[in-house]
Amino acid sequence: MPDRDDPTGTDLPASPPVDDGGDARTRATVTWRGIVDEPVAPEPRKKRSLLNPIGHLFSTIFVALGVKRATNEDGSPGERHLGRFAGIVGGIALVLLVVSMVHITTAGQVTVPVTLGNAQTQLDEGLHVTLPWPLVQVSNMSVQTQNYTMTAQKVAGTDDPVRVEGQDGAYALVDATLLYALDPDQATDVYRAVGPDYQSKLVQPTARSCIRLEFTGYGMVAAATSSWKDVSNDVTNCIRDKIEPVGIRLQDFQLREVKLSDDVQASINAKVSAQQNIEQQRFAFAAALVTADITRTQAQATSDAQQILACGGTTTTQIQDGQSVPVVTPNPNDRCAAPPLTAEILQYSYIQALRDIGKSTNNSTVIIGGNSTPLVNVPGGNTSSTTTPGSP
Repeated sequence: MPDRDDPTGTDLPASPPVDDGGDARTRATVTWRGIVDEPVAPEPRKKRSLLNPIGHLFSTIFVALGVKRATNEDGSPGERHLGRFAGIVGGIALVLLVVSMVHITTAGQVTVPVTLGNAQTQLDEGLHVTLPWPLVQVSNMSVQTQNYTMTAQKVAGTDDPVRVEGQDGAYALVDATLLYALDPDQATDVYRAVGPDYQSKLVQPTARSCIRLEFTGYGMVAAATSSWKDVSNDVTNCIRDKIEPVGIRLQDFQLREVKLSDDVQASINAKVSAQQNIEQQRFAFAAALVTADITRTQAQATSDAQQILACGGTTTTQIQDGQSVPVVTPNPNDRCAAPPLTAEILQYSYIQALRDIGKSTNNSTVIIGGNSTPLVNVPGGNTSSTTTPGSP
């Protein structure tokens, strides 16, 4: 439709924009009024992205590898370097093939190669070369000492304690540790029969089962006290008989704690207290026997002394502690030969009588006749001596 302001009734073409050297750009438009300059909005500048250099770098690499076609100067696609691409891919495949054939077995491990699903003889530590993957797959298995610990304490890598029941119906919680190791010469057999995860499939359930089984043959009080060693040996033999034929060596079984229930612990304390009371009574009885023997010996010695004084005695020689000792045996009554009352015998009897009087606490005065005037110390009383008439 013609412009109303155009007297000719036709639209005149707009002239291209004119840059006047300033910041604002204008465009000259020819109308019926003449040439009119109209402002033109500046075009937004394109921001340079950081991804452009990275994309250009990858594009160059792909072109060099032959993955992508190059672009000619006129914008047409260039030639693809297929030979270069095939060589690079082949080199990478060759490197991966060689790497898959080389296996390094570190110290403390053995490697079981599996060729097309068939487990081969285990490989010791060192460098080994096999067929490439996927024809051969390898499995590394440790031959170092491993432990399986059962405890009530919350320690990483441990299992729960074993709840056992004794022959008497009482129960307890058992803390124990199992030390074991894979037999290097039977690694392939273990791999075939059990698998590389033999710890969870064989060792752990066997240990817990043997602990429960062997405790059933003992009373719980005896198992936790007097039969502790027997229970430990029975559990050790049970575990060894089950895992060593497979290829797992049992190095040690440590029965660390048997935590009894409260009622069983109370009965143990009562039993120990009763045993201590019995031992104390036995000691008192033995002491009484010793005292009786001493009293009997003293009485026999006194009786022998009186018999010897009355009927005389016979002197013999006996060997005691490797030495010859003279022993006086009293004569029996039917062969009584009363010895004469010599001065020595009378003096001995006199001294014994004074000693008995001196030990008595009821006497405070000692009367002595004759020419002897001994000094006697009587506890608790005064000591005096009195001579009979006619003595000096």
